[in-house]
Amino acid sequence: MASLHLPCATTANSAPPRSSSSPFFAKPSHFITHSKRNNRLRVTCADAQNLKDIETSQGKVDRRNMLLGLGGLYGAANLASTPAASANPIKPSELDKCGYIFKYNTAIDHMRRLPKDDPRSFMQQANIYCAYCNGAYDQPGQGTLDLQVHNSWLFFPFHRWYLYFYKRILGKLIDDPTFALPFWNWDNPKGMTIPPMFVDPKSALYDEKRNQANFPPAVVDLGMTGNTDPLQVVANNLTIMYSEMIRGNSDDYDFMGNPYREGTPVNPGPGASKRGSHTTVHVWVGDPRQPSGKDLGNFYSAGRDPLFYNKVPDKRITDPDFLNAAFLFYDENAQLVRVTVKDCLDNLRMGYDYERIDLSAPKAETVFPLTLEKILRILVPKTKKGKADELLVIENITVDTTKFLKFDVFVNDEDDNVAVLDKAAYARTYAQVPHKTANRTATTSIRLKLTDLYDDMDVADDDTVLVTLVPRHQGPGVTIGGIKIIENPPPRQPNQS
Repeated sequence: MASLHLPCATTANSAPPRSSSSPFFAKPSHFITHSKRNNRLRVTCADAQNLKDIETSQGKVDRRNMLLGLGGLYGAANLASTPAASANPIKPSELDKCGYIFKYNTAIDHMRRLPKDDPRSFMQQANIYCAYCNGAYDQPGQGTLDLQVHNSWLFFPFHRWYLYFYKRILGKLIDDPTFALPFWNWDNPKGMTIPPMFVDPKSALYDEKRNQANFPPAVVDLGMTGNTDPLQVVANNLTIMYSEMIRGNSDDYDFMGNPYREGTPVNPGPGASKRGSHTTVHVWVGDPRQPSGKDLGNFYSAGRDPLFYNKVPDKRITDPDFLNAAFLFYDENAQLVRVTVKDCLDNLRMGYDYERIDLSAPKAETVFPLTLEKILRILVPKTKKGKADELLVIENITVDTTKFLKFDVFVNDEDDNVAVLDKAAYARTYAQVPHKTANRTATTSIRLKLTDLYDDMDVADDDTVLVTLVPRHQGPGVTIGGIKIIENPPPRQPNQS
């Protein structure tokens, strides 16, 4: 089947890399082909139902015959090839040096002040997202079949190109070819709150239409569990991210999303991140006081929040219909450009790189000790991948001996129904009867054999397992000192303690 693309112009070949001293924007990128500068497009986008005809330099274009991006753009002509150019990747910005936050705020402020009909203006940039994502346009030649870049394999490449041109526009507005966008690192416990630069009401980065209850120090709840224990929310988030990025994907389509070709109905199937954490952050930041949770909580208004552009993050798919799918955007010079998926697979070729940050789960010593008052879920490293002869050790369990205390242990519990014990994930329990001790406390450890449990479930080649502790008592009384997995030692001899 055919790709969704604009069938005109070709992408120029790349040229040898320039030296780092060359201006980044000195020449157009070799990924794009330009139209004439006067081919401006003003997109009016309130919602899918209220869209009216579009005003262009060639007159009005009915929204049913005009597509900003995938497919065709009627009314924008003379797209032609440009000289090739490339650049050395921009190094990651140091947010606490060189006045980066000031520059970022200034760039957004300049973007907000551009004329309303300038396609680089803040609202026009937001409207581009609305047009692609909220049922504004039909697939060319497919009747009234909607166009939607979410919930398919186009999700990641569309957002990568969208942010690419957004960044170039900001850099041009402040005359800084080295400007780079920061990203919201919610994978990491230290990044699981809204970045401070976005919560200053006097800043151009601020959006009043956000959930005020979720401003720092609130921890983003990627599972939307409603849990109020920040430590548990962090543990939940790490589990979700590990599942989305690694454990839950058997092939590229599981991660990227299902194929979306010409004539395919919308929403053929989202990838792991789109159907999980990405969607959750939209809703979590959006303002519940506003209709449909806008700004960030709805597709049509998400681009109106500056924070949106910092929350979007490669696996390779070689299908030609994926690689040749195309989008149209306006660049930093307000020129209409055409880009394809195949040209955004390598961010280094696009002229930027990401800062390397440790995304590993916190070490056990940073999580423990903790009081077990609510369900705890934590990823624990195995000694070997896949099935192995191992023991789960829950150590330094300190208890209040005057109380009845009990907690159950589950391993890789997929259905999360903690009321059911008749399943392979149930690993056993710890319980105590109230009794008297000198200081009303006691400390112990337990070891649970995992070998047979692995035989009853599919651990594949996993190098971690998800351990769940479910307290059956009310209130405090149990402190967990640590959790680890060790190799099962040889059987103890009779004379060993």
